[in-house]
Amino acid sequence: MPYVPNTFADGPQGNTPITAAKLNNLEAGVVADDGTNPLSAEGIADRANWDLTNAASVNGVYSRSHLDVTVSGSDADVALNAAIGTKVATATDIVIKPEQYGAIGDGVADETAAVIAAFNAASNLARVGLSSTILHPGATVVLKGKYNLASLSAAIPVTCDVRGSAAQLIAPVGYAGTVLLVGHPTSGSVLQNGHIALPDVLKVGATSLVAGSVGVRVQNLYNSQLSFGSTAYFETGIHLTGLGNGTVYNQIFIGWISYSMVALRLTPDTGGWVNQNTFLGGGVQQSPSFDGGGYRRAGWRHLVLDGLAINSVNGNTFVGVSFEGNVSEYQIAFQNANTNLFIGCRHEQGVTGSAVTVSGSTLTSTAHGLTVGNVVTFAATTNPGGMITPQPYFVVSVIDANTFTVSPTKAATATVFTSAGTSVVFFRPPTIYYDDTTGYVSLNVIKNPVVPLGVIEAVSVGGISAGNTIDLWGRSVLDVYANDDFPVMRVRNSSSSTRRPAFAAYPPTVSPVDHPNGWTTAISDRGLTFAESETESGNVFTSFGGVLRYKRPADTVTYDVPSATRSQTTLNITSLTCTAGTTVTTTVSLPNVSINDHVVVTPAGALPSGIVIAYARVTASGVVTIGFANITAADVILTISVQVIAFRRYY
Repeated sequence: MPYVPNTFADGPQGNTPITAAKLNNLEAGVVADDGTNPLSAEGIADRANWDLTNAASVNGVYSRSHLDVTVSGSDADVALNAAIGTKVATATDIVIKPEQYGAIGDGVADETAAVIAAFNAASNLARVGLSSTILHPGATVVLKGKYNLASLSAAIPVTCDVRGSAAQLIAPVGYAGTVLLVGHPTSGSVLQNGHIALPDVLKVGATSLVAGSVGVRVQNLYNSQLSFGSTAYFETGIHLTGLGNGTVYNQIFIGWISYSMVALRLTPDTGGWVNQNTFLGGGVQQSPSFDGGGYRRAGWRHLVLDGLAINSVNGNTFVGVSFEGNVSEYQIAFQNANTNLFIGCRHEQGVTGSAVTVSGSTLTSTAHGLTVGNVVTFAATTNPGGMITPQPYFVVSVIDANTFTVSPTKAATATVFTSAGTSVVFFRPPTIYYDDTTGYVSLNVIKNPVVPLGVIEAVSVGGISAGNTIDLWGRSVLDVYANDDFPVMRVRNSSSSTRRPAFAAYPPTVSPVDHPNGWTTAISDRGLTFAESETESGNVFTSFGGVLRYKRPADTVTYDVPSATRSQTTLNITSLTCTAGTTVTTTVSLPNVSINDHVVVTPAGALPSGIVIAYARVTASGVVTIGFANITAADVILTISVQVIAFRRYY
C-alpha cells in the first residue's frame, strides 16, 4: 500500500514502545543515502532485516543502509511499531536540525517556527528516567547557522541535548521575555544527564536593555554538562533557577556574557534551589558606553547569588571565571547565600583610573562618585608626600561632588599630604557585597583571586554575616560573627606535657618550610610563646582572675607582668619660694588620674642645693600634689620644669 507521511498510528494492543506522535517526528530526521525516507512503506519493504543493535551512523543520521527491520503479521501498524519502536529505543544519537523544517540559517529570514519545531521534536523524544518527573534527553538538536527569531513570543523549551556552539540565535531587539528555557519547564520535574552546548544568544543592534529580557533561563537541570556561547544585550544574561525542584550538580561553562544589567543570576523560584554547580571558566564584561553609559551603576551586577526568602544558594564553585569592567555597582552580590567558593577568578572591575589633584588633605576629581567608607587606591608618576601606593585608603569625608578626603584607617582623621605629586590617579577596586537582611550570608570564600590592583573592597549590610573570607595572595580577611564567640579556626594540643604551637611567625632568614621549628613567636594552648635558636625562651599567659604572667623554662615560679596606663604632663615651676626648713607644695592638673595611682616626678635639670622632692601623690581626681622640702637654713627660690607621670595598675 502507498505510504502517506505523518500517518503512523498506535496499534490496538496499546503497548507500542514508540508512540505515533514520536514516530512521526522521527521520520523527518531519518534520511537514506539516496535522499529518500527509509521509514516510508517502500523504504521498509526494501530491506529484509533492520537491526539497530549494531547500527552505525553518518553525522548522527541513520540511513537505509544502517537501519533494518522485518515487518510481518496481518496488522502492519502493530508490526511496524513493535519492530522499529523497540530498536529505535536503543539509538543514542537521534539528530534533529531546524533545516529539516525549512530553516536556511542565513540570519535574514524569520526562522522562529523552524527552530521551535526542531526543539519540540527533540523534546518529544525525551526518555523517562527513574520516575515520571525525571527526563533524559532522547535526541540532539544540531545548530550550525544564524537563525533569526524575528517572531519569537515565548521561551523555547530545551529538553534535549544540543550541539550549537557554532551557531547564533538572534532575538528581536524589543523582545522582553526569555529566549531559551534549558531544563524542564514544569514545576517539580527535571531534565537529567544532558550534554548541552548552546549557541550564541543575542540581540543585534541593541542600544539599550529591555526590562524583563533574559537570554537563557536554566531551570530544573540535574547532572548535566552545559556550555554557553556569547550571551549579550539582555537585562539578565543567564539565570539559573529551580521551580519546585532544583538546578544542581551541573558542570557549566558560562561562555562570554556582556551588555547585561545582571550578567549571571543564581536565584531560585517557588520551592526551588540552585546548589552544588561547578562553573569552569568563561567571563563577564560590561561596557560603560552602553545603555546610557556610566560607571558603578545602581542595580548593575556581574554576579548575583540570592536565595530570596525561598532557599539559600549554596555549595556552588566558580573556578577561573573572569569578572571584567567597572560598570557594576557591585561585582558579586551575596544575599541568603552560603558556602559558595571562588578559586582563581579574575576581578578587574576597578582598572579604570580617574585623575585627581592633591592639596593637603583635599583631593579633587571631577564627578568622583564616591561616598564615605568607599575604598580607593592611588597610582602616580611621583607620589604626593606621605602617600603610599598601592595601599588602600578609606574615604572619610565627601566635601562635594568633586572633592573628598581619605585616610588609611576607616572613619579616622583625613590624611594631610605634604606635596601634590604628579600624574596622580585613583582607582575603585572590585566591590563584593554581603547583604544578610533577607537571610544568612556566611562562609563564602574568595580564594587566590587575580586582582590587578591588589585590593578587593567588601561591603556588608545587616551585620550578622559570618565567616566570609577573601584570601588575597595568602592574606586572608575574614568576617566573624557569633553570639557565643564560637571560634572559626580551632586547633587542639593533644599532648598534655609538650607545647604545640598552632600559629607561628618566623624571622626573615628562616624558612618555615626548611626549618619548621625555627619560629621566634608562636601561639599555643600555653599562651604566647617565645623562642631563640629553636629553644623556648619564655611564655606569657593568663591565670584565673585575668592576671598576666610570665615564665621561663628554668623558672620554678611564675611572675606577674605589671600592666598599667600612663598619664603625663610637664609642670613649669617659676619663682616658687621654698622657706628654710619647711616643705612647700604645688599642684598640677593631670587628666584621668585617680586616688592611689602611682606618681613619678622627674626634674628637667638639677635641683638647687638643699632642695629635695619630698613626695608626689594624687590628692584628688585629676590633681597631683608635689612637695618640695628645703633642708637648708635659708630660703630658696625654685624655678624648674618637671615631668609628672601617673601609673595605674589594671590589677
